[in-house]
Amino acid sequence: AMLGRRGFMEAGQLCLSRAEYLKGRIGELDGFEIPPSAPTFNEFVVRRKAGPAAELLDALAGQGILAGVDLGRFDRTRENDFLVAVTELHRREDLDRLVDALAAS
Repeated sequence: AMLGRRGFMEAGQLCLSRAEYLKGRIGELDGFEIPPSAPTFNEFVVRRKAGPAAELLDALAGQGILAGVDLGRFDRTRENDFLVAVTELHRREDLDRLVDALAAS
């Protein structure tokens, strides 16, 4: 309510555009893929091709990067998947830092 109608719409547009940017960048990395899914707003699934997501997420957390939620915690068949969420507070530099960290993993 504090944002007002226009502010709320702008925040939503920021989330969507930044999530699409990040999804495209991660989708270009050799060790990762974006599994086919329904249209997204600000959350999407990333699949790690070379091992469990939990190991990667722990390593990134040690670098101060909270990259996402390990979906293997909820479904053993999805141990290589993690859920990424992008908000209006994430700057492009934050998103690029995550992509760089994933590329280096």
